[in-house]
Amino acid sequence: MMNTDFKYCENLIKKESKSFYTAFSALPEKKAYAVFSVYAFCRTADNITDNEKSAEKLLILEKDLENFKNGIIKETPVFRTLKWVFDNFGLSLKPFFGMINGQKSDIFFKQPETQENLEDYCYNVAGTVGLMLNPILAEKNYPKLEDAAVYLGKAMQLTNILRDLGEDYDNGRIYIPKDVMKKFNYNEKDFNLKISDDRFIKLFEYEAQKADFFYEKFFEYFDLYDEDSKIHLKASAVIYREILNKIRKNNYNSMKKRNYLSLSEKLKILNTIKGG
Repeated sequence: MMNTDFKYCENLIKKESKSFYTAFSALPEKKAYAVFSVYAFCRTADNITDNEKSAEKLLILEKDLENFKNGIIKETPVFRTLKWVFDNFGLSLKPFFGMINGQKSDIFFKQPETQENLEDYCYNVAGTVGLMLNPILAEKNYPKLEDAAVYLGKAMQLTNILRDLGEDYDNGRIYIPKDVMKKFNYNEKDFNLKISDDRFIKLFEYEAQKADFFYEKFFEYFDLYDEDSKIHLKASAVIYREILNKIRKNNYNSMKKRNYLSLSEKLKILNTIKGG
C-alpha cells in the first residue's frame, strides 16, 4: 500500500508543480518520498483554498492534523505517508498548523495593508513549508536552518505573487500591499485594466528586489544542508528565482499572462548546477 500511496503523492507534485518536481524528483529515494508526502499535504490545503474555497474543508483538514498529532491516522495516502515521514525524519507539526492558518487568510482574504503584513503572509504559507522540509534536506543541521527556510519560503512566495498578479486579481485578490501601491501611485483601477507602465515596473521591482534579497540570505546558509540534497535544493531556488528574470525579459507582462520556464530551461539550469 505504501508504494501506491507514495506514487499518489509523486503524481500530485508532478501534475501541480513541475518546477518543484524537476528540482526534487532526483533526490535519494527516501528523501524524495518524504518531500512528495509533505508537498501532497500542502497541495491538499492549497486546493481546498484556491479551487474549492471551502473554509469547512480546511477546518476538517486541520482536525485531521490534530488527530494525527494524537496518533489517529486518517486512512488516506497523504496521512499514511506523513506517518512514515514523521517516523523517519525529525519533523515538527508546528509549521503544518501554521501553514493551515496561512490558508485561512486566503479564504477570508483581505489585501495586506503593509509590506510587513505581506511578509507575514509569505511566512505562513511558504516559510512554514521550508520548515517542514528542513529535517529532510538537512538531517543533522536543521535546527540551525530555521532562518534559511523562512528566507527561501518568503522569496518563493513573493515570486509566486509577482508571477500571478493578473490571475490573482481575476480571482479577487491583490497581494501587493496598499502602502506599496500608494508609494508607486498604482491603484485597483490600474490592476483592473492590467496596466504595465513605469509605475507598475517600479512596483514590481520593489517586491522583486525583496525576493532577491531573501534568495541571497538563504544562500548564506546553503553549506549547512546535506550533500545529497544540495543540488536539488539549489535547483529549486534558482529555477524559481529565474521566473523573475523571465518576467523582466517579457517586458514585465505578468498582468496579462503567466510567465514560466519551459522544461528545457529547467533542465538546463539543473544540468548547469550539476556540472558546477
